[in-house]
Amino acid sequence: MLNKQIFFLGTKKVNRLSKVALLFYSVVIAMSLFTYYFQQADAANFTMQSGYYVGSGVTGHAITGLGFQPDFVLIKSTTTAGVAVFKTSAMPANTTAYTSNTANNTTTQITLDIDGFTLGTLANVNSANVLYNWIAVDGSDCSATGNFCVGSYTGNGVSPRNITTGFQPNMTIVKRSTNVAGHFRVSSEPANETLFLNNTARNTTGTYISNFGATFFTVGATDNVNLGTYYYVAFKDTAGLFGQGTYTGNAVDNRNITGFGASFTPNFALTKNATSATANDRRPLMNFTDSFGDSSSFVGDLVANTTNGIQALQANGFQVGNNASSNGNTATIYWFALGGAPSNSSSGTFDMKTGSYTGTGASNPITGLGFRPDLVIVKANTAQLGVFRTKTMQGNSTAYFSNNVANFANGITSLNADGFTVNTAAQTNSVGVTYQWQAFGNAFDPYDNSGSSDFAVGSFYGNQLIRNITRLPWQPDMVTIKTNTTQVGVWKPSSLAGNSTAYFGATANAANVIQALNSDGFQVGANAQSNSNTVLSHWFAFKNGANFTAGSYSGTGAAQSITTAGHRSENVWVKRSTGVNAVNRPVSLSGNSTQYLVATANVADRITGFVKNGFRVGGNQTETNASGGTYYYASWNDSDHGNLTLDIVDNNDTSVAAPNYSMSNFGYNFNCSSISGSLGTATQKIRISNLTTTPGWSASIAATSGITDLWRNVGDTEQYDFNDVTGTPNGCSDGPDIDVEAGQLTIDPATGTNTPETGCSTSNVNLGASSAFNQGTLDSLTLASANSSADPDCIFDITGINLSQYIPEEQPIGSYDINLTITIVAN
Repeated sequence: MLNKQIFFLGTKKVNRLSKVALLFYSVVIAMSLFTYYFQQADAANFTMQSGYYVGSGVTGHAITGLGFQPDFVLIKSTTTAGVAVFKTSAMPANTTAYTSNTANNTTTQITLDIDGFTLGTLANVNSANVLYNWIAVDGSDCSATGNFCVGSYTGNGVSPRNITTGFQPNMTIVKRSTNVAGHFRVSSEPANETLFLNNTARNTTGTYISNFGATFFTVGATDNVNLGTYYYVAFKDTAGLFGQGTYTGNAVDNRNITGFGASFTPNFALTKNATSATANDRRPLMNFTDSFGDSSSFVGDLVANTTNGIQALQANGFQVGNNASSNGNTATIYWFALGGAPSNSSSGTFDMKTGSYTGTGASNPITGLGFRPDLVIVKANTAQLGVFRTKTMQGNSTAYFSNNVANFANGITSLNADGFTVNTAAQTNSVGVTYQWQAFGNAFDPYDNSGSSDFAVGSFYGNQLIRNITRLPWQPDMVTIKTNTTQVGVWKPSSLAGNSTAYFGATANAANVIQALNSDGFQVGANAQSNSNTVLSHWFAFKNGANFTAGSYSGTGAAQSITTAGHRSENVWVKRSTGVNAVNRPVSLSGNSTQYLVATANVADRITGFVKNGFRVGGNQTETNASGGTYYYASWNDSDHGNLTLDIVDNNDTSVAAPNYSMSNFGYNFNCSSISGSLGTATQKIRISNLTTTPGWSASIAATSGITDLWRNVGDTEQYDFNDVTGTPNGCSDGPDIDVEAGQLTIDPATGTNTPETGCSTSNVNLGASSAFNQGTLDSLTLASANSSADPDCIFDITGINLSQYIPEEQPIGSYDINLTITIVAN
């Protein structure tokens, strides 16, 4: 039950009503664990996947959800953190191979797991806040039916020597365990030629990989040094899965290279300039699906990603720019590519919680969310900047929304299993300051490529070129981006048409930032605010559905309800198209209060509350409702709220801490007489909030201390009854109850007014009939009830219920009160 106590004051003084206790109607939500995979395809007998992640710098960082235990994993940072490294199932568990002329690492940096792989702390695979691309391949089959094989051999000093693969390979990579650069050969090359995975010039003497045979590849003396340990990877041409070839460079930009397989788009491509006399032009380049266009990785050289190399992966091949490494004029270029990875999938909806806390000035864990958040937003009630942290922000890193400053430390320091931790930064944890927070979980993300169908987080490495950020299994309706550099955050709702983006600060909408929301992601422009060159950008995205809506409305200058969200808003962003600040209102904020995400304290009359299908805005405020203004909003709903509550609220929708109601004043009288009052006023409304999916409920009122309670004056020396029926009129004489006092209280709910919120109806919600308390017979009176056909997820404000109390003759003058409790239960 939900109880609310009321205190009434009789003849001379105002009645007191105590604070209502809230009834929370429990709703149990069934949770399912959804598992699905990265990009995956089974064809012939190997499966290929690709992805990216942001390094944590912590041992045990796992990439999961592959759906298989890989036989080959290749990883490369987008920065100078390290050259590409790889691991095969033919290597000892502790061994990782460099593509450069570096001896194998034997400190267990890549572990091949049953459903993915786990990382150590080597810079090549796991530096904090460095983005890495990877491919993984499963299904090594070194037989005649295979098209992918990993293995190892020990050199015996014989040259030439055939190394068995079981099928005729079209590409083979070999890496010795010592400081010899990794090297490869494709079948498009002439006999005896081997290419290197760094800038080493090609070898044409046949001493490395010299040729391919029906079931083997042939190595010469350098690749068969006596007792040397060698690891290899071999692939066979298979349409749509593996291809290789050659072309002559022409230094012409936007050149399309075909031959991978009709109607197939590769997920990985590598090019190598075999003939340039310039060492830097011989550095091979790689491009992954998750390079998101024109951002190519160097393989075995310690160089950050570059542009104009491999510009795009596309149907039947890839596109190259005028970079000499991929398209040097007159150079002979060799390439190979892998593919077959289908689109991702997702299931379910996001988790959401809102709340507040008081800053402590020291590390402060916020717990009780019931899920691990993937996005947390924090804003002080004071003039501090709003900040956020996503799952892909690793280490001690928090981002601003509206400040053109790089991520900072000691804000939101971790996202935990049941909440998050804030530290000493003023933006999140000053002593005594109240902070509002919103947390979202079950994001689709790059670490396991699993999650909800309406919320995702991710990152990308900027190149300041127009590009599509892909791999989402759905089209977003809102994207927020903040680069980890001196740029402000930006966001684009789907209601903001065309090439236009909104800001969180006082900046008008602008073009060339977030240019479009696509079927599998979004497009960013060349503007540094969304796509700074060589800088990591973090983003989060939501899709329209039952619990999120991106929309727009026109300002009227008069208070209005925005009811296009399709759900009861529990967190709202609003931004005008012109140069005014965006505002944010979480349900955790009480009364008529709204936050900015800039360094400004809370304000009133912007977003004034929430209604059945949206939210309310105040009148003629430039941030939310100026006449003729165009406004864009994002609205979230916590689908797990489900509470039936009762409260007494004022005209600003704030809970009244100590509500009280007055009966009329009445002097000393020789006759039994009646006084009157009203239950529910404009400043003390009885608010019934049924935010569940169950429409039925009943609200009743009774004496808090039970049927033997009395009206008592100050000092408790005089009293009269509230539930005696004896006399004429009833209550004017003491009856056969256990006290010796007369008096009776009558409540007439039918005289009241029931005001539903916007979008709700009072149909099938009934105010009670006029009734008087009768000890032992009618000890609880019905104020209002709703049947099974009433509107659920609605709020009703009840005012103006008439009260009348018969007072016995010759009752001493005094200030009398009685404590009553309103109770609400679900039917």
